[in-house]
Amino acid sequence: MGNYNDFLVEDILPAREVNLLAGPSGSGKTTLMIQAFPEFLRGGKFLGKKILAPVQVFYLSCDRSEASFKRSLDAHELSHDSFPWGVDEKIPRGSGGTRLFEIFHWVHEICPDVRLLVIDGFLTLLPEGNPNNNVAVAEFLRLARKLCQKFDLTLLGIVHTPKMREGEDYANPRQRISGGVSWAAFSDLVILVEPEDSRDPENPNRVISVLPRQSAEYQFTLRNVEGKLVDIEAETNLANLETSVENSPEGTIFTTSDLATLAGAASRATLFRWIAQATALGLLVKSGRGRYSRAPGGSLLPA
Repeated sequence: MGNYNDFLVEDILPAREVNLLAGPSGSGKTTLMIQAFPEFLRGGKFLGKKILAPVQVFYLSCDRSEASFKRSLDAHELSHDSFPWGVDEKIPRGSGGTRLFEIFHWVHEICPDVRLLVIDGFLTLLPEGNPNNNVAVAEFLRLARKLCQKFDLTLLGIVHTPKMREGEDYANPRQRISGGVSWAAFSDLVILVEPEDSRDPENPNRVISVLPRQSAEYQFTLRNVEGKLVDIEAETNLANLETSVENSPEGTIFTTSDLATLAGAASRATLFRWIAQATALGLLVKSGRGRYSRAPGGSLLPA
């Protein structure tokens, strides 16, 4: 079962605890996690921190249909069996325990190697359905913590925050979750995904606040580009990569390492997607293992 000092992600995501991902509707909470699942599976990075070992994940939607989630996977170019997932309506009922117990038990039975359980629409499982009832929320989260320990699972519940009105502020950003203070008090890591400027619906930037209980808090900004959250610096570097390759003489040889250097902060997965696009459009031609040459005439840039 491990010990109290186990982490799935260095310093921020402790094992067998209740953690929350929160933000207004449409801010990109589900998108952030869908993009993170391949990182957990291979032991990459999450929120800029190292995932300490490959982690099997299970995603459960309590507020979306199966078809809706499949569309999200398609949008991120992930196969429908990239990782185990399900929707609440498909999980058997009537085992004698609470709905939360039924979910933990079912996930553990069908996927005993799962270590991270992500529940979207977590609030819908609250028995009384009132997020402002601090006593009920506290009991609900205490039960969730016990289930995490019993089934050796780490929980990340996705919940909503209200859209902040002009002039509204909180001394403690952990308290921005819809409802009472018990949500933050009985959770370990809290992640907030919020619009950079709530007054400007066209602003694509999202501020990610990472609020661990025991280590330093930090923030960074991602940009919503065609339904994906991308690192702003990485996006700039990718544009520089395209320009550099476009402007190189015909026949110039680039190794994968050369392209990675030009791509800077862009992830390895993003780089290889770009290479695939560049070869498909005739900008690059593969000339050997890990080697590409600048082809004549191809372009990724607007005419």
